[in-house]
Amino acid sequence: MKKLKKSIVKIKQPQLKLFKPDVKSSRLTIDSRVCNVDKFNEFLALIDNTKNYKNIISQYCYDNILSLVSDYSNFLINYKFLDNSQLNSWERQTIFQEIAGHYSETATRYLDKAKFIVIKPKSNINNIALFINSQSNLIVNNNVYSLDFNIEDKLIQLNTYLDKYNLDLSHHKYLLVNIEQDKTKDIENINKEISKLEKLIKSYNKLIANYHKVQQLKIDKPVIYNRLIKLIIDKKLRLISKVRLAIYQTGTHARHLNNAQLSIVKDLSNNKFKYFIKVRKLDKLISREPKLNNKNKNHYQELLDKYNEDNFIYLPLIFNKSRLKSIGKTIDNVLIKDNPQILIKSEQLRMGSKSRKIHIIFNYEQQNNLAKVIENNLLNKTNINPTELNTLGCDLNLKHNLIADSNGHTYKDILNNKNKFINNLNEIVELFSIKTEERTVKQKYRYEKLLRSNESLLKTYLSELIKDWKSKDILHLVFEDLNILNDKSYYEHKGIKIKYSRLSRLLRLGQIKHWVASMAEKQGLFTHFINPAYTSQECSVCHYISTTNRTKQEEFTCRNPACANHKVKINADINAARVIKSRLLNKNLRVKLSKDNVYQCSRTKSINYKLVKNIVEDEYKIGVVTELLPNLHSRLKSKEDSVRNHTEAPSFRSV
Repeated sequence: MKKLKKSIVKIKQPQLKLFKPDVKSSRLTIDSRVCNVDKFNEFLALIDNTKNYKNIISQYCYDNILSLVSDYSNFLINYKFLDNSQLNSWERQTIFQEIAGHYSETATRYLDKAKFIVIKPKSNINNIALFINSQSNLIVNNNVYSLDFNIEDKLIQLNTYLDKYNLDLSHHKYLLVNIEQDKTKDIENINKEISKLEKLIKSYNKLIANYHKVQQLKIDKPVIYNRLIKLIIDKKLRLISKVRLAIYQTGTHARHLNNAQLSIVKDLSNNKFKYFIKVRKLDKLISREPKLNNKNKNHYQELLDKYNEDNFIYLPLIFNKSRLKSIGKTIDNVLIKDNPQILIKSEQLRMGSKSRKIHIIFNYEQQNNLAKVIENNLLNKTNINPTELNTLGCDLNLKHNLIADSNGHTYKDILNNKNKFINNLNEIVELFSIKTEERTVKQKYRYEKLLRSNESLLKTYLSELIKDWKSKDILHLVFEDLNILNDKSYYEHKGIKIKYSRLSRLLRLGQIKHWVASMAEKQGLFTHFINPAYTSQECSVCHYISTTNRTKQEEFTCRNPACANHKVKINADINAARVIKSRLLNKNLRVKLSKDNVYQCSRTKSINYKLVKNIVEDEYKIGVVTELLPNLHSRLKSKEDSVRNHTEAPSFRSV
């Protein structure tokens, strides 16, 4: 008898799906170097026409900014009055909504900054003015400005929502009837619904109370009320006038696959390019697609070619197969109905026919790498919490090095060596010294190209650092949540002879923390951002905070006699990196100063920087440092003596 082979069955581990996939984007490229020049220029003219159309909409929104701000929803209907022969209704409406939304957000941002100062103490007119300003709209009738102050619509909306539940507003008690009937909802959803209801009830009561105050002021003090209304109208007009006209340089716009007649066509007869993008020429098709029947079967192909030539443009596509494979896509399933919206984007600066490109940008869903790490941790029961060994604190700056870490290393090669990065930077500084309006097209193109080149070199350098940290079993990176662009120091870079504040702008370092977070996420590392207040003045050993700890810009010396590092000079950036790391590892400080996002990465809370010092000192129980008291007394005594001598000295004017 034959021996039966034992079949080994591999049991797959169950996969948890705790997180929704992230929406990311990639692109396909149309390059003029490999296209028919006439067809490419035809498509490029279509995009330039869209650019002009966007500027027409921008001018229309700018001219009618008051009606846009006062009644935004009704203003959006006006897209019908601005026609375009090459864009269909959906595309025109999408562009109009995008540009009108930009103006609405800008105007709202200015209006939210309105402040009203009342000299009279203990007066509630300031609060009333802020309430009217936030709840009223500016309207114009025959060049006469007035306020539309009516909260009835908002109260009706609140009432319709609250009517879903059995509420007793007099005692602030309510029963969630419709939630209790639904047994499928868990406790977390019920608690969320309860907190949402509580906020709505508070806003309902606050709205009514403030409205009563306004009505009372209108009855008791009509003169003051009218002056207040006039003041608010003038304030609104002045703030709205700060909105500037937006001028668009590209014809980037969205298209929908269901109505754009846009698709990818495969042509096996072509030896060089097998895939082409098929784009509609006008807003509507000129003719219908011919159908094959007995009457036209002999010349059907001629009719089809004529139909395609009249209605569509065919251009070859360039794409990266390995890139598409890495995101789980092929060229055949890129443009699918599940993800119907795409962007058509042209380059802003075009120098000659050799460098002209148009990009087809599409979205796709991909699971976040941090989600995979967390789910694997739950399955395998491993420890991914930040510890002393797997956490690295990093201090970003430009004055002495790019990055200093908590392990005592500094990384400054890219800033100090005579390499391509520095050579590019020197040329950028020369071009930056020329005024924007005086630069030639070639200089503008060169300037943008150098900026992109340096940005790419910096990203490559940061990516190599993150890979090196990962190889050393680092799992958590901690940075300050600091905007480097706000650096107003007057220090100059020795090699480039430029202020660091300007250098950070030329290098586009305002986005460096987002670059690091994105690169770390791809490597499966957690990136945390902590509150930056007093990190440069805090000792990493005893956590004593004082401005006297920084004797020099590059040195840190702790002035606390009880500290193990008392009067020991260390690198200020390395000390700051260790402080940054400690604020994550200390659980109490992490809870008080930060909050975790979905992927368990800390993000800073909005706390006044002065309170941060009190929180840190309370946590480490730091009292008054006695070493500084004698010095303080001697300084005060010398100041008193100088004042006394000054008063007793004779005045030269009286002689």
